[in-house]
Amino acid sequence: MQQLFADTGFDKIFNIEHEGGVRVAELDIFEDSVDVRLYIGKETIGDVCVFHLNGVMNNPQGSRYFKQEFLLAMAAFKKIIVDCKELTFFDSLNVSVVLNMNLLLKETGGAMRICGSNDIVNDLFNTLHIRRIIPFYDTLDEALKDFPLP
Repeated sequence: MQQLFADTGFDKIFNIEHEGGVRVAELDIFEDSVDVRLYIGKETIGDVCVFHLNGVMNNPQGSRYFKQEFLLAMAAFKKIIVDCKELTFFDSLNVSVVLNMNLLLKETGGAMRICGSNDIVNDLFNTLHIRRIIPFYDTLDEALKDFPLP
């Protein structure tokens, strides 16, 4: 049994009692834990507000925070770019939040662009055909070119 635990690596996670005493686990499984918060940095470029998303956009905390910041930005901007370059996770429940914010922005005469999405975000948006609704760009510069500066 001890060999099985050693072969699978469980001996590094669990304390194992044997005849000579207790061998204490060598691995802290929380050492490399992932921060599950969403950070939003906002930047103004001309008449465009750029949201730099960083971290994890989970539901409901991340989506609520995103929605609050988006609505505040809409008070001053009609052009918003969501930069997902540093976003590490985006779940399908947040798609509705992005779509609702896009619709609200369109109804008030504005427009949204998304750029810099990683493979996880790209796969999700491709699967759900979101690119047909919101324009996507590889880089922030490409998204900005679609919004001519005043």
